[in-house]
Amino acid sequence: MALNLTIPETVSSLNMERLKELVVNGPSQWPGAKTIKRTDGKVFDLRFTKNREEIQLNPGYIIERHL
Repeated sequence: MALNLTIPETVSSLNMERLKELVVNGPSQWPGAKTIKRTDGKVFDLRFTKNREEIQLNPGYIIERHL
């Protein structure tokens, strides 16, 4: 159940490293993240992203992380 429920969290300079770890874990490992919503409106589904380690997070992005 914890892998299906998500909560949005906005990236800031204070939580960027922790959210980066969640993005690298991805949607199938808890704690992880399912999607990234950029400030320009583009949404990345982490199920279909291969090189999650190379994703660059910026302040203002919204990470849909596991609850």
